[in-house]
Amino acid sequence: MSTTATSASAGYERDAIAFGGLVPCAAVARGGETLVAVLGLEHHRDGAVLHMMVLTESPGLIDWAADTGLVVHDDAGTTYTATAIAQSQGLGQVATTVWISPAIPAEAQRLDLVTDDLLRVIPPRGGEPPVTRPLSGGPWGVAVDLSPERTVVDPPPQPERRQRIPDPGSVPARAIGAFVDVIPVGQARMAEGVAVCAVSAERYWDRWILTLAALGPPEQPGTAPAIGRAAIAVWDDLGNRYGATPLHGNARESWSEVTVELVPALVADARAIGVRIADIPRGNDVGPLPIPGPVMFGFRVCE
Repeated sequence: MSTTATSASAGYERDAIAFGGLVPCAAVARGGETLVAVLGLEHHRDGAVLHMMVLTESPGLIDWAADTGLVVHDDAGTTYTATAIAQSQGLGQVATTVWISPAIPAEAQRLDLVTDDLLRVIPPRGGEPPVTRPLSGGPWGVAVDLSPERTVVDPPPQPERRQRIPDPGSVPARAIGAFVDVIPVGQARMAEGVAVCAVSAERYWDRWILTLAALGPPEQPGTAPAIGRAAIAVWDDLGNRYGATPLHGNARESWSEVTVELVPALVADARAIGVRIADIPRGNDVGPLPIPGPVMFGFRVCE
């Protein structure tokens, strides 16, 4: 899976000082062979961050530029500009972290997003440049509730027994044919000046995926939290443990994010999830100045 991002001078402040909280999201739109999902929203002093995902049955890579293919309004009359600050692409999928500005006003209760200009990339033949074709079924519109129900529950007790964790296999972790739904999480904890965020959980038939982020202090080179190298444990209220494997991540001077593949699939009768994140290193070297922890999350599983 490939990863791209804008430079640090893109004109946004995503750090623990500017951070204003996390909104649980599970907004999904389907059209044609494609779905678009908003997985989470971070409030910041001068804007907001949207965690977005596209899945499609169309073969090949997907190309999408948020600055031209995303229109965002709120119910208070604000129009936002959008810029991708990180993007990861795979076969039939693209995940994008989008900065929108200005900051969302307190009176706004809903964001309305329209996604368009999703393009299928057709591999070149005979030395010709790649060709793009629009995906059918669009545009894709979703509404994000800015005042949703809280997802917080007490983390269930960690299982004492050990169990065999199956191999996740080599198939793509995210696939529209296996997609079930999105579990909203939207929780954040502060530890040693770092905001540790549990953004969302995506359910698939054979696995599930947790999106995490960590926002450190600004203007302190070499001390950004590296959440992709943390020790992550996940379990449910029925005593089941899940194997956690980082898939891909992004990092800048003050923040990092990672998607974590969890196997096996989430047990159908589970109603609460516990997440333990420990030993989050800082900087580019493994292990220096680890953030005190562990950081614990508990969230309910929606029907």
